Order: sequence, then structure tokens, then C-alpha cells
Amino acid sequence: TKVFVTATPEARASRRQSQLAERGVHADLRGLLDEIRARDERDAGRAVAPVKPAADAVVLDTTTLTIEQATAYVLDRYVLAKTRDLVEDVTRAMEAYDLFGACATVRSFVETLTNWYIRRSRQRFWDGDRDAVDTLHTVLDVLVRVAAPLPPFVAEEIYGVPDIDGRGFKI
Repeated sequence: TKVFVTATPEARASRRQSQLAERGVHADLRGLLDEIRARDERDAGRAVAPVKPAADAVVLDTTTLTIEQATAYVLDRYVLAKTRDLVEDVTRAMEAYDLFGACATVRSFVETLTNWYIRRSRQRFWDGDRDAVDTLHTVLDVLVRVAAPLPPFVAEEIYGVPDIDGRGFKI
């Protein structure tokens, strides 16, 4: 899954100025804007450039978001895209009777989920961020359904035992 995160040069310069100010460094907004525009122009001429999305990339415009909102948005979109890849890859492996490949795909996804998404979103969960909780709920729902044919009794136990609000998950 390729994700191309973009924002207007003005938004990027403003964010950079805020980051520098947090470190006690004064930076001129106009100078930062000129620097960003010059870098974008240089990069635009390269065959593979940071300012050009790949043809198959998901483009996320974060112009109107704060840094924290943009990070959360990208994290949520990324894990949902990886979940879609999980479904496609496990389905393909199962249709080819490749149980080992299907299991390896699930294991790799769980590592990505726990070591990347959950770890980076931990504060969001503690703060009760509804988007983070809803995204994780969706991902776990899909994961359990995809993994169900692999270890049937474990998946049934995880999915079938109702939690406090009766949705059927132990999170």
C-alpha cells in the first residue's frame, strides 16, 4: 500500500514554523515558504520525487489538519489499507490451498498492527479518540473473520464471547 501525504506549501511552511518554535528556534514564515517551494520545484523534475504520488498511491491531502490530526488520519487510513491487503492476500493464498502462506500473511499483519498502529496510537486510545477506537474495532473484526478458517476454535473464542456492550469482542 502506497500513501502519498500532501498539503499546500503554505500549510507545510506554517507547520514547520510551529515545529521550530516549539524548539525555541525563530523562523520566518516567508523564508520557509520560499524554501519549500524551491525544493518542490527541484523535486518535480526528478523521475521519482517526493512531491509526485505513485500512480497507484492513495493521496491524502492534510492541508486543513493539524500535525496531530494529519498523523492520526494517515495512521487510520494506512491500517485500513493494510487490512484490505490482508483480505486480498489471505483470500488469494486460501484459494491456492496455501495454508502456510495465509498464516504467514496473518502473522505479518498482526505484527504490523501491534508494533506499528497500536503502539503509535496508544495515546489516542488513552484519550478516548473515537476514530482510533472505531478503526481498531473495524480492523479486529476483519482480522478475526479472515483468520477464522486458519485456527477455527481460537477465532470462535475471540469473536464469539460477548464483551460488556455485546459486540462480541475482547479488546
